[in-house]
Amino acid sequence: MAEPRGTILVVDDEVDVLEMIELGLRSAGYHLLTADSGERAIELFEQHRADLVICDLKMPRMNGITTISRLREQAPGLPIVMLTGYLTPQTIEQCTELGGVELLRKPFLFRELSKAVKVALKRG
Repeated sequence: MAEPRGTILVVDDEVDVLEMIELGLRSAGYHLLTADSGERAIELFEQHRADLVICDLKMPRMNGITTISRLREQAPGLPIVMLTGYLTPQTIEQCTELGGVELLRKPFLFRELSKAVKVALKRG
């Protein structure tokens, strides 16, 4: 088996989305960590540094913007792919302010996610 292409932390409160992303990216050769909340993502990141984070924007308790901001305190240049079903001018502005964020609208095709991952990893 080939060496993993990198470690990706996927954060989404929807189990179906987590599983779909995990299956697809694992088959593409990435090592995956999954979290169903921002709090869990931060715990996992402290234990296992990831090369990229894919994060849902709208989650209970800690949203994607807060989660990414907290992760970036630990790893300032961390590449991010932000997922959202709620693409608004405010969302775009918040992601732009974070810098280095690929924005992907839900629902998405796996090839769109795969492309966003490659772009984000190159940028990072």
